[in-house]
Formats: sequence, structure tokens, C-alpha cells
Amino acid sequence: MTTKFQVKLFLESNASFDVDAAIPVFHSWIRDKKLDELVIDVADYGHVPAGPGVVLIGHGSDYYVDVEGDRPGLKYSRKRGLDGDAEACLADAVRRAFRAAHLLEQEPSLGWKFRTDELQIRVNDRNAAPNSADTLAALAPAIEKVLGKALGGKLAIERTGEPRQLFTAKVTTDAK
Repeated sequence: MTTKFQVKLFLESNASFDVDAAIPVFHSWIRDKKLDELVIDVADYGHVPAGPGVVLIGHGSDYYVDVEGDRPGLKYSRKRGLDGDAEACLADAVRRAFRAAHLLEQEPSLGWKFRTDELQIRVNDRNAAPNSADTLAALAPAIEKVLGKALGGKLAIERTGEPRQLFTAKVTTDAK
């Protein structure tokens, strides 16, 4: 299947959200080696409406504080494939996204809190994973297993978007 997963966690409230506030935080992550991977630069796309916001650029993956779909949040994106099956690669993406969200929540200058009852999973490879019911059927067991452990509760997985878009699944849980 694929190993290039994206995981987006949404902010609980938009009230204190300022995409530019992530810039110095991401720079400190590079300086202080906060992540267990090579991150090398910060790009500011805050001027793009409903766009990628601020991006922490890494060798194997990127971290976005974005406003895509008018839903601010943190998106982790694996851009280089990993060895392993879909479940192992999704578990790695979820772990990295949750770690980054935890670090952002701990940052006193931000005042951000991320939702744990809904997230978005994407596959950044249209060829290997078209946005179709077949892709959802193939990935659902891995999504259920990985996110069942991470989120708990009863999961609901819904494919969203159009066939021309990246495979996207909205995952919700009844756990609080």
C-alpha cells in the first residue's frame, strides 16, 4: 500500500489561534532538537488563505500549523517512505503527530489545546492510495487498530473528499 501518511489534529477552539505564533516555537524545536528526526527550516505561508500556514520542514517529514478547510490544527506529513506495513507506518505518523501536539500544548506562549475525539488521516500518494472505497477498505483495519489504541472508545471512519483529492479519512471517537 503506502507509507506516506498525514495525520491532522484539530484545535479545540480557534479563539487563541495565531498561525504566526508557531514560527518562533518551530525555530526553537530546531535549535533545541525537540524532535527525534532531522528538521532543518521553517517556512511561513501564513499569507495564503486557508493554506499551509507555518511549516517545520524536515528531511523525512514536515509539520504544519495550518488552517486548511478553516479548521486550524497541526498536520504531520511523512514525505519519504518508511520500511514496514501500513499499520507500522501509520502508528509512526500518529506517534509523531501526538508528540508534536503535546509539545505545542506545553508551549505557554500559545495556549493551544488539541481535540482527541476527531482527527484526519491522509495518504500522500494518489497512485498507491486513490481516494476510493477500496482504499478505505484496505486501510480501515490499520486505522482501527492504531487509532483504537491511541484514542480509545468506539471509532467511526469516514472517507471524505473527491476522487481527485488525496485519500482522506475523518476518524472520530466517542471517548473523551
